[in-house]
Amino acid sequence: MTDLALPTASQSNAELFRKLALASGIMVAVLEVGYLLSSPLPYDPIGYLVGRDFANTWLGSRLALTGDPSAHFGFVAYNMALKEMFGPDYPAHIWSYPPHSLLLTWPLALMPYLTAYLVYTVLGLALYLAVVSDGERRADHLLLLTLAPATIVNIWCGQVASWSRRCSSAGFSSSIDALSLRACCSGCSPSSRSSGF
Repeated sequence: MTDLALPTASQSNAELFRKLALASGIMVAVLEVGYLLSSPLPYDPIGYLVGRDFANTWLGSRLALTGDPSAHFGFVAYNMALKEMFGPDYPAHIWSYPPHSLLLTWPLALMPYLTAYLVYTVLGLALYLAVVSDGERRADHLLLLTLAPATIVNIWCGQVASWSRRCSSAGFSSSIDALSLRACCSGCSPSSRSSGF
């Protein structure tokens, strides 16, 4: 069996990739800032809370502190709890996280929504960057990972599954440095694909 050598990117192709990735990230970050500026905070223009999926994490954590949250996790009861918390016109959600996730998120219930969302986002981003950097703290790589469109969308929507999926997949792909960096920048990994929303 012959050894197949993987092609290596030329220096100019690597530089072009960095420039395009940075431009894409900046464009998505500008879109998010515009979205926030046009939002009647803490709501977005269509009536969801900013970080719409985080509303589930936060309210689920608050319900967990009641001692017996099980009554609230049916669709109707859960949405009634959302409407009581966020107003009668709040759009429907479903609780889709495993109950053991509450062991990690309950402290967020002790904070107001926007404060908890910011803490969740900063800690999640720090964890993500610590895992995917794999000990290599190159500023250009960290900037690309922070501004990756998938990262921005996950912050925008308050996603939790994508953080855990990318962090766990980074562990599987840590031996494939270039592929891992490109996969994380594009929002997918060698072992899973990002579902976006």
